[in-house]
Amino acid sequence: MKSKILILSLILMGFVIILFNSCDPKDDDLTGPPITPVNTPIIEFNDRAINVASEPMELQIVNGGTYTYLLTGDCPIILVGDLLLGDDDEYGYVRKVTEVVSQTKTKLVLNTIEGSFLEVVKRCDIDTTFALPMLPSDLSIPGVQIIGDSLVLEDYVLVDETFYLPPLPSINLFAAIDRAYLVIKNPTLDFELHVTDGVLNEYRTLYSATTTFGCDISVDVTALFLYDMQPITLYQKTERYTQWVWFVPIIHVVTTTVKLMAHFDLMGQLNTDITGMGFDQNLEIGAHYYNPSWEDLNSAQIYWNEPDVMMTAKAEATIRPYIEFKVVDKLYNLAGPSVRTEPYIEALASYTWPDPEFCIEVSAGISVGCGFSGMDFFGIGNWNSPNFPLLSGTIFPEHCWPVN
Repeated sequence: MKSKILILSLILMGFVIILFNSCDPKDDDLTGPPITPVNTPIIEFNDRAINVASEPMELQIVNGGTYTYLLTGDCPIILVGDLLLGDDDEYGYVRKVTEVVSQTKTKLVLNTIEGSFLEVVKRCDIDTTFALPMLPSDLSIPGVQIIGDSLVLEDYVLVDETFYLPPLPSINLFAAIDRAYLVIKNPTLDFELHVTDGVLNEYRTLYSATTTFGCDISVDVTALFLYDMQPITLYQKTERYTQWVWFVPIIHVVTTTVKLMAHFDLMGQLNTDITGMGFDQNLEIGAHYYNPSWEDLNSAQIYWNEPDVMMTAKAEATIRPYIEFKVVDKLYNLAGPSVRTEPYIEALASYTWPDPEFCIEVSAGISVGCGFSGMDFFGIGNWNSPNFPLLSGTIFPEHCWPVN
């Protein structure tokens, strides 16, 4: 039964080929490139095949192999060996007449056996090559672009995570697909079928295409080390004075502090760019039947493309010594505003690889901030605003020297 279904499907493929040949080329409701067969098939049907739907015959009763028809007009004379093609059930039927039990002007009773669809075809020769569409023009995939015959994915982040591993404050791992592409080239379907007098002599179907997959990946690892020097007090003085407002004395306690501090950053970065990684695949899927044996035509050849790997490393060190001038004015030595000024000098040095180069840049500036100081047992505590740059500038522009 399975073999009959297979053969039936092959013949129907032949009808599909005829349909493509007969399509009006002016049809513009199709998307994508047309499927164009190269050769024209030749199909001849058996003269003894009778299409029941085109004759004045209506199937009334089926009792095993006995088929009873109601005749509504002039019906051709049915002989033993004729083939009846009908579509009265879900799949249709092919019945071969073994006996004409009775035939009148209004009724026809036949004994039949199951027939083969191959018997309906006297000759069928198909040798056709289809040029298949590479990519449908209406294909839509989120985040993917269609460029020509390629599917292209760009800027897809794989991972962007920060890890904390003492003594390093943080290590950031970033990996992304900069570009990935899938290209399908020259997909074709070769189809060949030869049937003569109900005998399948040869059948071959072969799908072939060249597929190219490639991607560009970048991986970046950044490690950061931070260090703050313990403040060194260079100067500190506290003064008290009284201010009279009307007849109320207001006592001010003013503390002036000068501290030397320094902040040190060390950053290391390793970047790896992998471009052109992928493979080319020549794919063939098919089968060949040459009476009486079958052979598989499946094959796949894969050619790996060696990627280009580029690694770059960079180390940066930043040292920023600064002096903090802070003045706190507490009323009655309880709470009051504060203001601070921080002149600083900052040096940035960097080293890059694989083209060794050392660079340095020096800048300076002044930042200011404000705050509020209170007694902790009152629940007020201390609050300090972030520093705001007041003046800044470069005193030694970046200069680089190659390292031999």
